[in-house]
Amino acid sequence: MSQKRREKIITIGALVLLLIIIFFAGYKLHQNALEVMHENQDPLEKDCRKIFAFMRGEMVYAHDVTNNRHRPNKKHDWHCLYIQNGILYKDKHPIFKAEWFEDRQVAMTYVGYIRSKSRIDFTLTITKKGRSYSMRQSLKLLSIDLKNSIDKRLPTGEETYDLSIDHTKLNKKKYKLYYYN
Repeated sequence: MSQKRREKIITIGALVLLLIIIFFAGYKLHQNALEVMHENQDPLEKDCRKIFAFMRGEMVYAHDVTNNRHRPNKKHDWHCLYIQNGILYKDKHPIFKAEWFEDRQVAMTYVGYIRSKSRIDFTLTITKKGRSYSMRQSLKLLSIDLKNSIDKRLPTGEETYDLSIDHTKLNKKKYKLYYYN
């Protein structure tokens, strides 16, 4: 093997090694930045994300979503979500342990887009020790059928509902959000 060929192989090997080191250093820098971001995240924001992750897991593949005062029918295994006294329930059980809700109050409203029959926007507010944090999230669903008091022929075809069954302006009839998978 000639001297020039040997030098080329060594140079290429050194370049490959240098690229590996640079890639690894960039990866570690990115990982450290992500860790710092998560450490500095507002705890109430984490709580909101936790609730939305739960709701997305429950509802994203639901065959039908509707709001009603009672179980819509007995043909399906319906589940319901609602808020009572600041606690989010699924089928009469808090979604997290009771201790989680001891120092937190949860409030949620949702807007169903009746004309599209598939999108629902949630606004979640968590209050803890006088501090509040709000977050919005949209879910694209297979089908929604919300009881509405507006004409479905209106161009926007949307109405806001409150997930709380405590007496509120937006939920005088105490509707719960029902869905089945």
